[in-house]
Amino acid sequence: MKKGKILCVDDEKNICRLLKVNLEAEGYSVDIAFNGEEALKRLKEKRYDLIITDLLMPKLDGWELLKRIKSETKNKNAPVIVLSVVKKEKNFLEVDAYLVKPFDIKRLSQEVKTILESKNV
Repeated sequence: MKKGKILCVDDEKNICRLLKVNLEAEGYSVDIAFNGEEALKRLKEKRYDLIITDLLMPKLDGWELLKRIKSETKNKNAPVIVLSVVKKEKNFLEVDAYLVKPFDIKRLSQEVKTILESKNV
């Protein structure tokens, strides 16, 4: 039985593969998008329990993606984890978790578990 549906958005294919393999091994269903435009298409088609996104991407960056998620998709209440090389500043973004690349996959897995358990997923 799958634990929850997660969308991973990152233009770095190796990071997407790493997330998909590790999160699916823990029982999650994982879809991938390689840029913000691709992510928006998926977000309009399907509901996700969690979104993991980078900020620096081609076509539509993570900042704009986050704005659009909250305003124009059926996933506006989905929790969000940001994975980025951009260091977080105080009051930077309203997200559920923020990890700076390079990140620890075990820490990310724990964040995912904690967030989804708090949402009863």
